[in-house]
Parts: sequence; structure tokens; C-alpha cells
Amino acid sequence: MPFSFAARQGLRSPFSWFFQRLTGLFLAYTLFVHIRVIHFGNNPHIDFATVTARLEESGLWKAYYIAFIPVVVFHGMNGLWTILTDYWTGIGKSKFALFVFWSLGALLSAFAFVSFSSFFQY
Repeated sequence: MPFSFAARQGLRSPFSWFFQRLTGLFLAYTLFVHIRVIHFGNNPHIDFATVTARLEESGLWKAYYIAFIPVVVFHGMNGLWTILTDYWTGIGKSKFALFVFWSLGALLSAFAFVSFSSFFQY
């Protein structure tokens, strides 16, 4: 089968391209926050109890992680799909891979949110 760049480009969208860049910027910001809080913060000893105490006392950290989860999942799954479509030339294969990555992303997000919900006090 000949290389069909135009067919593969039809499946990609400006939405995918734009949000890959936008989520990359957000992840660069979260990396900076991570280094600042964990490595240069006031508490030299970080363990599970410290992290859970931080999450239970501050709504800002909860919002931070709630925003972080879907951004990481979208960026990872979209990046993997984009790499895969560079090697798979068939539009059917690309659509199947897109379905698999979106399904896996939804499952990972659901698992993360269920795990994270234990930090909310009702």
C-alpha cells in the first residue's frame, strides 16, 4: 500500500494538534510546581501521610490534581496515537487505534478519579 499522508491527515484535527501543545505547556508548569514544592519546599521529608494531609486541608491542591489527571491522560493517549499513525498507513487502523486509546484513557481517568475520591471528606 502506498504512503497516504493525505488520508492520515484527514483523521487528525486542529483540535488534537492544539490541545497537544496546550497540555504540554500545562505539564511543563506542573513539573515546575512539582520541583518547587517537593524539592525546594519547607518539608524535607515527603511521604504518603504528608501528601494526604496536604490534599485533605487544601481545596487548591485537590483542584490542581483534578485538572492534572485528564490533562496527563489526554496528552499521553493523543501522543501515542499520533506516533502510531505515523507508522500505520490505513485509515481503519488509525480509527481503531484512536478508539483503543480513547477507551484506555477513559478507563485510566475513571480509575484515577475513583482512587482520588478517597481524599474527599463528605
